[in-house]
Amino acid sequence: MQRLNAKTCVVTGAARGIGRAIAARFHREGGIVIVTDLNETAGAATAAEIGCHFAKLDVREEADWFQMDEQPAWLTRDLVSAKAWLRHRRRGGRSVGMLTSSGAVRLVADGVPLAPRSNELESIGHWFLKPYSDFRSAGALETPMSEFGCQGLELDYVCLCWGGDLI
Repeated sequence: MQRLNAKTCVVTGAARGIGRAIAARFHREGGIVIVTDLNETAGAATAAEIGCHFAKLDVREEADWFQMDEQPAWLTRDLVSAKAWLRHRRRGGRSVGMLTSSGAVRLVADGVPLAPRSNELESIGHWFLKPYSDFRSAGALETPMSEFGCQGLELDYVCLCWGGDLI
Protein backbone atom coordinates (compact mmCIF):
# COMPACT_ATOMS: atom_id res chain seq x y z
CA MET A 1 0.00 0.00 0.00
CA GLN A 2 1.23 3.51 -0.81
CA ARG A 3 -0.39 5.40 2.07
CA LEU A 4 2.19 8.21 2.03
CA ASN A 5 2.34 8.63 -1.74
CA ALA A 6 4.05 11.96 -2.57
CA LYS A 7 4.00 13.14 1.08
CA THR A 8 7.28 14.62 2.38
CA CYS A 9 8.55 13.30 5.73
CA VAL A 10 11.57 14.58 7.68
CA VAL A 11 12.85 11.95 10.13
CA THR A 12 15.32 13.11 12.78
CA GLY A 13 18.02 10.83 14.18
CA ALA A 14 17.40 8.47 11.28
CA ALA A 15 20.91 7.02 10.86
CA ARG A 16 20.12 4.18 13.26
CA GLY A 17 17.54 2.61 15.54
CA ILE A 18 13.91 3.68 15.58
CA GLY A 19 14.54 6.69 13.33
CA ARG A 20 16.07 4.44 10.66
CA ALA A 21 13.14 2.01 10.88
CA ILE A 22 10.63 4.86 10.58
CA ALA A 23 12.46 6.32 7.55
CA ALA A 24 12.55 2.92 5.82
CA ARG A 25 8.86 2.29 6.51
CA PHE A 26 7.80 5.74 5.30
CA HIS A 27 9.85 5.21 2.11
CA ARG A 28 8.16 1.82 1.52
CA GLU A 29 4.80 3.56 1.98
CA GLY A 30 5.63 5.96 -0.87
CA GLY A 31 6.79 8.96 1.16
CA ILE A 32 9.46 11.39 0.03
CA VAL A 33 11.78 10.87 3.00
CA ILE A 34 14.52 13.19 4.21
CA VAL A 35 16.84 11.37 6.62
CA THR A 36 18.51 13.74 9.11
CA ASP A 37 21.24 13.03 11.60
CA LEU A 38 24.25 14.63 13.29
CA ASN A 39 26.49 11.85 11.97
CA GLU A 40 26.90 12.79 8.32
CA THR A 41 28.62 9.54 7.29
CA ALA A 42 26.04 7.23 8.89
CA GLY A 43 23.11 9.42 7.81
CA ALA A 44 24.22 9.57 4.18
CA ALA A 45 24.81 5.79 4.17
CA THR A 46 21.33 5.17 5.59
CA ALA A 47 19.73 7.50 3.03
CA ALA A 48 21.58 5.79 0.17
CA GLU A 49 20.61 2.33 1.44
CA ILE A 50 16.94 3.24 1.84
CA GLY A 51 16.84 5.30 -1.36
CA CYS A 52 15.95 8.70 0.06
CA HIS A 53 17.50 12.13 0.72
CA PHE A 54 19.92 13.10 3.50
CA ALA A 55 20.41 16.39 5.34
CA LYS A 56 22.86 16.97 8.20
CA LEU A 57 20.73 18.51 10.91
CA ASP A 58 21.07 19.29 14.60
CA VAL A 59 17.46 19.81 15.76
CA ARG A 60 18.72 22.02 18.60
CA GLU A 61 20.20 24.52 16.14
CA GLU A 62 17.53 26.67 14.51
CA ALA A 63 20.01 27.78 11.83
CA ASP A 64 20.26 24.18 10.58
CA TRP A 65 16.52 24.12 9.91
CA PHE A 66 16.66 27.21 7.73
CA GLN A 67 19.23 25.54 5.49
CA MET A 68 16.67 22.91 4.55
CA ASP A 69 13.87 23.56 2.09
CA GLU A 70 10.42 24.26 3.56
CA GLN A 71 9.15 20.97 4.96
CA PRO A 72 5.41 20.24 5.08
CA ALA A 73 5.92 17.86 8.00
CA TRP A 74 8.36 17.33 10.85
CA LEU A 75 8.58 13.96 12.60
CA THR A 76 10.24 13.95 16.00
CA ARG A 77 9.88 12.52 19.49
CA ASP A 78 11.23 15.76 21.00
CA LEU A 79 8.47 18.15 22.10
CA VAL A 80 10.88 21.12 22.34
CA SER A 81 12.00 20.77 18.71
CA ALA A 82 8.38 20.23 17.58
CA LYS A 83 7.32 23.49 19.24
CA ALA A 84 10.29 25.36 17.76
CA TRP A 85 9.42 24.02 14.29
CA LEU A 86 5.84 25.28 14.73
CA ARG A 87 6.95 28.69 16.03
CA HIS A 88 9.02 29.13 12.88
CA ARG A 89 5.87 28.54 10.79
CA ARG A 90 3.65 30.79 12.91
CA ARG A 91 4.00 33.82 10.64
CA GLY A 92 2.11 35.52 7.85
CA GLY A 93 -1.29 34.53 9.20
CA ARG A 94 -0.45 30.83 9.49
CA SER A 95 -2.04 29.10 12.45
CA VAL A 96 -0.38 26.43 14.59
CA GLY A 97 -1.45 24.34 17.57
CA MET A 98 -1.02 21.15 19.57
CA LEU A 99 -3.50 18.30 19.15
CA THR A 100 -3.77 15.30 21.46
CA SER A 101 -5.71 12.09 21.49
CA SER A 102 -8.55 12.16 23.99
CA GLY A 103 -7.53 8.62 24.95
CA ALA A 104 -3.86 9.42 25.62
CA VAL A 105 -3.66 9.77 29.39
CA ARG A 106 0.13 9.56 29.83
CA LEU A 107 1.18 12.61 27.80
CA VAL A 108 1.66 14.77 30.91
CA ALA A 109 4.87 12.83 31.63
CA ASP A 110 6.11 13.91 28.18
CA GLY A 111 5.38 17.58 28.92
CA VAL A 112 2.00 17.78 27.18
CA PRO A 113 -0.75 19.14 29.46
CA LEU A 114 -4.25 17.72 29.46
CA ALA A 115 -6.60 19.06 26.79
CA PRO A 116 -9.82 20.81 27.83
CA ARG A 117 -12.93 18.66 27.56
CA SER A 118 -14.86 19.09 24.32
CA ASN A 119 -17.85 20.58 26.19
CA GLU A 120 -15.74 23.42 27.66
CA LEU A 121 -16.68 25.91 24.95
CA GLU A 122 -14.98 28.90 26.56
CA SER A 123 -11.60 27.11 26.49
CA ILE A 124 -12.12 26.10 22.87
CA GLY A 125 -13.00 29.67 21.88
CA HIS A 126 -9.90 31.09 23.55
CA TRP A 127 -7.76 28.35 22.02
CA PHE A 128 -8.83 29.11 18.47
CA LEU A 129 -9.50 32.86 18.52
CA LYS A 130 -6.86 34.43 20.78
CA PRO A 131 -3.53 35.69 19.36
CA TYR A 132 -0.44 33.57 20.00
CA SER A 133 0.71 36.04 22.66
CA ASP A 134 -2.17 34.80 24.88
CA PHE A 135 -1.15 31.61 26.73
CA ARG A 136 -4.64 30.14 26.16
CA SER A 137 -4.34 30.29 22.36
CA ALA A 138 -3.39 27.46 20.04
CA GLY A 139 -0.43 29.50 18.76
CA ALA A 140 1.10 29.81 22.23
CA LEU A 141 1.71 26.03 22.08
CA GLU A 142 0.98 25.62 25.79
CA THR A 143 -2.52 24.10 25.71
CA PRO A 144 -3.42 21.21 23.42
CA MET A 145 -6.86 20.40 22.07
CA SER A 146 -8.28 16.89 21.61
CA GLU A 147 -9.58 15.58 18.31
CA PHE A 148 -13.10 16.30 19.57
CA GLY A 149 -12.45 19.83 20.81
CA CYS A 150 -10.91 20.96 17.52
CA GLN A 151 -13.58 19.57 15.18
CA GLY A 152 -14.38 22.12 12.52
CA LEU A 153 -11.37 24.31 13.38
CA GLU A 154 -8.62 24.78 10.82
CA LEU A 155 -4.90 24.97 11.58
CA ASP A 156 -2.09 25.21 9.05
CA TYR A 157 0.46 23.22 11.10
CA VAL A 158 -0.04 21.02 14.17
CA CYS A 159 1.99 19.13 16.72
CA LEU A 160 0.17 15.80 16.84
CA CYS A 161 0.68 14.18 20.26
CA TRP A 162 -0.93 10.79 20.08
CA GLY A 163 0.28 8.87 23.12
CA GLY A 164 2.97 6.30 23.67
CA ASP A 165 6.15 7.22 21.81
CA LEU A 166 4.55 9.42 19.16
CA ILE A 167 4.98 13.11 20.01
